[in-house]
Amino acid sequence: MDFVVSKVVMSICALAVAGVLSGTVRTALSPDPDRELDAVLAMLEDTLDALEMSGCEGAVEWLVPTPPSGRTVTVSFGHGLVLLRTDDHYRAANVSPTLHTWSWDGDHLNVTTIDDLDRFARAVTGSSGETIAISAVRILVEDEPELLFFVRKA
Repeated sequence: MDFVVSKVVMSICALAVAGVLSGTVRTALSPDPDRELDAVLAMLEDTLDALEMSGCEGAVEWLVPTPPSGRTVTVSFGHGLVLLRTDDHYRAANVSPTLHTWSWDGDHLNVTTIDDLDRFARAVTGSSGETIAISAVRILVEDEPELLFFVRKA
């Protein structure tokens, strides 16, 4: 009886190996680039949530991670969006809070000024292994204190 069971198990294993080698069966050993981008986005969102939930001015440095596959992930911030890419896979997201890529120079701000600054500011880009500085600064916007979030390459 053990002989029959071992032959059946060996046959199943041989079929599984043949399927993996031929590319017809996907395994956890071949990571999904879309899932990797989703995981990187989730890490970024967790970092932003923690900074926003504090309600205080502060800064964190976020290291753009390298996923388990070893692929390089590039993250770009600009125009209110976050774009993640690796090889030929992309993910765009609107994150909260809104991230600004310009530097505040102390001038009086209103919603229109902020929109204009966002529209003309250059994107901030970082790749796996690089650090992005994210800061929260309390600024008067239309004479009301508001916590604005800025990103820059560290």
